[in-house]
Formats: sequence, C-alpha cells, structure tokens
Amino acid sequence: MEALIPWVLSRPTGRWPTCCYQGVLPATARVLHWGGIDAGGFRIADHLATCAEQSGHVLTLHAMSVDETTQASRVVRKTLLDVEVKKIERICGRRRWDEASESVARHRVAVEQESIQIAWP
Repeated sequence: MEALIPWVLSRPTGRWPTCCYQGVLPATARVLHWGGIDAGGFRIADHLATCAEQSGHVLTLHAMSVDETTQASRVVRKTLLDVEVKKIERICGRRRWDEASESVARHRVAVEQESIQIAWP
C-alpha cells in the first residue's frame, strides 16, 4: 500500500503541501494526517485536506480520536474550552470526520500528538 502521512510542526505555508501530493503520489495512494487532538491539529488537517484535494487525493485522519489514545502513554494536555470544541466540530463537520468530532465532543480533552502511541495504518 502506498500512503503518505505528513508530519508538520505547525500549519504549513506556501505550495509545498500541494506540490508534495502532485506528481509524487500515485492517484491510488492514501493521504493521512496524524496530528495533535486539539484545535491546532484539526486546523492543520483541514489545510492539508484542501491541499490534497487540489491534487486529486482525499485526506483522512489517522489516530485523531481520543478513543484511540487510551494507551498508557496518553498525555492529556488540558480540557478543551467550548470554543475549541466548536471549532473542531465545524472543521470535522465540513470534512465529514464524524468519528473524530464525536470523540472530541464526548471527551473534551486535548492530547499531544507526541504522546499518542505510534500505530501504522
């Protein structure tokens, strides 16, 4: 299986995300995003999803539901504020990332990406 899981420290700028997908990945490759479970992680995912769409790919989330982070290594950074939950729900609703949206709404916690145990798709 050919797949790309971008890992970025912040919201990528410029054309590199789109260029990364165009001409590099076969049309059948999966594009996944594994980020922090917080408003910033979902904003980055939303941006990368737009870039993926521009090159004919669909970005899906990888390990961005709190339910998937119940391993012993889970580190909850903080409780999410109502405004943060709403932002995440709006992004997820627009992208049809229902599982992640429901998980965030149910658990209302931010989880550091670095604390989520690596699990390959």
